[in-house]
Amino acid sequence: MFSRLQALKYITYRAAWACDHQKGRMVPLLTSLVKHYVPQQAKAIIDEAINIFGGYGYFMDQEVERRYRDNRIAEIYEGTVEIQLNTMVHFLKRMSAEYLEEALL
Repeated sequence: MFSRLQALKYITYRAAWACDHQKGRMVPLLTSLVKHYVPQQAKAIIDEAINIFGGYGYFMDQEVERRYRDNRIAEIYEGTVEIQLNTMVHFLKRMSAEYLEEALL
């Protein structure tokens, strides 16, 4: 769970850095990546935490239950994961292979 959280932080920080320092074509791609990948991985982390807590993870007074609700609504109001995936594919199709290799690697 810790390693997943660190990966999510890195992806989010990378997108934020790109928003601050680059005015190129990578910003929409990276923001869609964050909106697509972070809720999915957060859901997996929260599911694992609920499993660790057992039945107590479903009680309303538990932090885990609140995190589950908050993550679920984030998946909806930020645009569904499928919409973000479509956005990423749209931007990737428009970019050249050389630019992608230079920008991402």
